[in-house]
Amino acid sequence: MCEALAVTYPGDFIFAQVPKGRTPQQLTEQEAVSLKLGFQQRLRGNCPVLELMGGRSMYPDPHELDDLERQQELQHQQELLRLQQEGQRLETARRNTALVWIQNSVYLLVGWLEILLGLRFLLRVFGANPDNAFAQFIYNLSAPFIAPFSTLFISPVFGGGANIFDVNVLVAMLIYALLGWLAIYLIRFIEGY
Repeated sequence: MCEALAVTYPGDFIFAQVPKGRTPQQLTEQEAVSLKLGFQQRLRGNCPVLELMGGRSMYPDPHELDDLERQQELQHQQELLRLQQEGQRLETARRNTALVWIQNSVYLLVGWLEILLGLRFLLRVFGANPDNAFAQFIYNLSAPFIAPFSTLFISPVFGGGANIFDVNVLVAMLIYALLGWLAIYLIRFIEGY
């Protein structure tokens, strides 16, 4: 059994094969020069090569390589996992942003519709002049939303027929509020996934 060593001399690397029981420091300069010449043959003999200066092998131990490769593979897998998690976070953020935008849009639309129908109800209860431009605007704008409910109930009339307690408008407001709530619930349900 032999041990091939790289002994560092000033400005030069000398490769030596040292028999068991001797240390590289025990080599004389002449031995080092003669051993340097036969280095290629010694490597063919599968002798391990060591660097004396740092005490580390010029050709690392296969177990060290395995550990290094495992560490690098582990770091690579950890980086891939971090990238995958970051990608999932970005995708979730994009999806949540879109869902929040849709949710806010539903709130806005239902809110405006409730205000419009509330104004129609108040105008009818207080007997607003139907020939007035503002009253006509509110009636015309809210007519398509009231149409499905317009003949649902007979609305009570008081004050000589000018004031109408329009139950159909209240039913429409309730139905549209429930539909808005259902839409928000569905959006939040989807957002949970």
